[in-house]
Amino acid sequence: MTVLLGSLAAMLFGIGDIVAGVGGRRDGQQSAPAQIAFVATIVGAVLSAIYVFGFASDSVGNLSRSDFLWASAAGVIMSAARPLLYKGMSVGPIVVFSPVVALTSVVTPAILAPLVGQSLARLEILGVIIALPAVVMVSSQGRLPTFEELAKSSVAGLGVVVGLCVGLGGLFLSFVSEDAEASPAVFLTVLGIIVIPAVSRVLGQSVIPNRTTIGWGAMVGTTSVVAFVLSAIMFQRGNAAIGSALISLSPGISIAIAWRFLGEKLWPLQMLGGVLGAFAVFLFAIA
Repeated sequence: MTVLLGSLAAMLFGIGDIVAGVGGRRDGQQSAPAQIAFVATIVGAVLSAIYVFGFASDSVGNLSRSDFLWASAAGVIMSAARPLLYKGMSVGPIVVFSPVVALTSVVTPAILAPLVGQSLARLEILGVIIALPAVVMVSSQGRLPTFEELAKSSVAGLGVVVGLCVGLGGLFLSFVSEDAEASPAVFLTVLGIIVIPAVSRVLGQSVIPNRTTIGWGAMVGTTSVVAFVLSAIMFQRGNAAIGSALISLSPGISIAIAWRFLGEKLWPLQMLGGVLGAFAVFLFAIA
């Protein structure tokens, strides 16, 4: 079940990312990604609240104080990552920033999860090990960054920060009890309404949307809220290292869609990363 939920969440996150990217290009403003993220968060908050309070209200009553605190912490840290992610993607180079984010987001829970009692079976350990180069290859633009590029790049440190936020957010969600079910999705979206504008302002970006970013943000919010629900349930039921590895493969979905429908180039290194990623998912499934 964990692998299925994680795979579906990765697909929806990947679709949301490509929609956000297309919307940002269509609008052309520097602040467009932040505006789309803010609108998506508002839409996601409304939809998640309707679902949780209207169709899964029992899960809210099952929230303990610990569940509330861990879900809130995950909501704050993962919401803060979105403007930072868009900032790094706009500044670039993406060949440095994106692989650093992907690798850090997988390594963080892989190291910390065993320390908090979330042990992995042998095949799961092998799957995480294979997922490490897979997410780097999938996130690259046809080549891997050199050590010199990493050392001199101004966004490499930002990539580590974003990856830490994503990885820790997944780990925090894994501490929420299974009785909470989909309710943490409300925290992941509602808190973003406060956090995203605050972080965006520090970065010098405006979240006040226009007609274009409202439309694209609504589409992103509709797809991402389902991904948040699935990932919240997944992290509660599975190991944070496995969940993060699955979610980190979402760029592969974005790249495949861009190649198939937008005519963008698919690099051999990315295809190899996709094959390795699929093999990692297979190992998680049979473990």
